[in-house]
Amino acid sequence: MNVLGQLGEQIARHYLQEQGYVFVESNYTLPCGEIDLVMKQDEQTVFVEVKTRATGNQVAPNNELSQLKLNRLEKTAIEYVGRQGIEDWRLELIAVTVLEGGLARVEIIPL
Repeated sequence: MNVLGQLGEQIARHYLQEQGYVFVESNYTLPCGEIDLVMKQDEQTVFVEVKTRATGNQVAPNNELSQLKLNRLEKTAIEYVGRQGIEDWRLELIAVTVLEGGLARVEIIPL
């Protein structure tokens, strides 16, 4: 993962924790795919895909998530919930835009 991607995941994790989410794990990997962040909000498990971009990138974050990547994310989440016995879960896309001056804009996009 590149430096911008690592920064984006750190920002997303911190932002979600400020919103009351609880961190479970990061970079959960199976042969079928990877989940950037696994979080909990109340009793619901949230699988998070983080997309990070620098200021000036005009591509919408949901357009950066290909159908193939979305399918892999969902398949990995289904494997995870099956192994853990989880019934209540959802997928989210977190779009992080790194701004000048060390600031960032974070957007939560339900999938």
